[in-house]
Order: sequence, then structure tokens, then C-alpha cells
Amino acid sequence: MTSLFESPSSPPLATRTGGTPASQRPNRVPSDSLLTQSAAVVDQVRSSPSATSANSVSAKSSGPRPLLAQARSQSGSGGASAGLSSNRPRQLLQRYERNLGPREGGTANRPLSSDPAGLTHKGISQRFLDRLRKNNPKLGLPADPRQLSPKQRSEILKREFFDRANVPKVAAVPGVMRQASKLPEQLFDSAVQHGPERAGKLLQESLDKVLGTDLRITKNGKKEHDGIVGPKTRSAIAEAVRRNKLRDVNNEMAVRRERFMRGRSNFKPNPGWIPRARSFLMP
Repeated sequence: MTSLFESPSSPPLATRTGGTPASQRPNRVPSDSLLTQSAAVVDQVRSSPSATSANSVSAKSSGPRPLLAQARSQSGSGGASAGLSSNRPRQLLQRYERNLGPREGGTANRPLSSDPAGLTHKGISQRFLDRLRKNNPKLGLPADPRQLSPKQRSEILKREFFDRANVPKVAAVPGVMRQASKLPEQLFDSAVQHGPERAGKLLQESLDKVLGTDLRITKNGKKEHDGIVGPKTRSAIAEAVRRNKLRDVNNEMAVRRERFMRGRSNFKPNPGWIPRARSFLMP
């Protein structure tokens, strides 16, 4: 159970990159590669009679049936029946919070080599809470994340992750909840796990990969994704909807997210990261 907050003005904290509930903490580290597992799940779905090429991510290898079944059972229809209207952000947040609980688990206080952000309770780390208290003393937050009230925790998740990553605005883009209802939730979950800026970059990179766009900005003479899910990024999301490519974008983001996790120095003691990322794959 690990999470972090990464703001544009602060150095990346992504050495702490995701939750590991107790049920997902085996000592054995998965040895399968990123592309032969994550992308392979989608590749198998592409070849199924019910799938179309417009709703899949290309992959070169096939994956085991259990992963395919998992992706199907967790994805459902992926359409409007999957949940709440995008113009009801509070209810959307409540649903995402409920889903976040099993991924983050309860309380964890592991060695810093495994979890650099220290003590974490229900997705709020000690390091993040310390920074939040320092920057916002008027909030009157307790010093220990275990002492946060449910209301305080919910407000933190809303203000620092749900709103900062512009999740409700993404969900409000016409067609998003119908075509790829998992995308807004994946953006929220990534923001909690990796920070809003990193989550935004993963989304922008995925849009560019699938659509052939270029959402990078020029900073200090170098082109890079800024991680801000602003009007330009949301316009690209709308274009993906028009081209029936939004599921491709969602799945590409899940694959890139796994690649990012595997590159962290503390990946080995956190095998639960991979199932978390793959849970957002859609057929």
C-alpha cells in the first residue's frame, strides 16, 4: 500500500509508486516481461469474436487465458452502463474511492528501501502528509496519516488527486464514459499512486502514441510532456473519442504505467503494482 504526491514544483517522488495490499505481497517477483504480459492480454481480446480492431491495442504476442479472463471480468462493458453520469463528479469520486480501498489496503510501515515514503495509511503517506501540513497549515490536519478522519481523507483525495489531475473534466468529455469508462478512473488511480503530474504525462504519452499527436511543450529548449491535463490534452481525448480510439489510449496508458513501475528501484518488493496497472486494461 504505497502512494505519493508529485507536484510540478517539487522533485519527483516516484521511487514510491504504488499500493501493495497484504493479499498481493508474495515474496516471488513476477519475471514476465511487460510486453508479453500486459499487451498480450489486449492482443488476445483483439482476436476474440466480440472485439474489433478499433477497440484494442496492438501487440505481437499472446498471453495466458487467466489474464484475458481477468481483463474481461474487470472491464465489463466499458460503456455508459458502467457507472455514473460524468456531470456528477462527487458521486464519481465516491465510486473511485471505494475502488481504491482494496488496492491501497490499510496501514503499512515497511523499510524505506521498499517504501521510501514511509508509513502509509489508506493511500496517504507520511511524507505526503508532512508536506501537505507544511504547505497548508490552516487545514489543521493531524501529524499521523492514521489519525485522518474519513472526511479529511476524502477531501485530500479530491483536492490533491481527483481535481489536480482534472479527472472530472476528463470524465465530462462527451463520449468518454461510453467508450472507455476506465480511463478517468485510471487517471485518478495513477495520480494517487504516482502523483498527478506523472499520471498526466502517462496519459499524454499514450494519446500521442495512439493518435500521432504531439502534446509536448518546449521547456528550456527541450520538448517534453508537462503532465497538465488541460484543454489541449482534453481536446486530444475528444479526438480519440471521435476516432473510436479511446480504449486504445486507455490500454496504452496501462502498458506504459507498468513499464514505469518496472523501472523503479523498489519494484521487486512490490509485486502488487503490476496487477494494479493491469486491472485497467479493457477488451
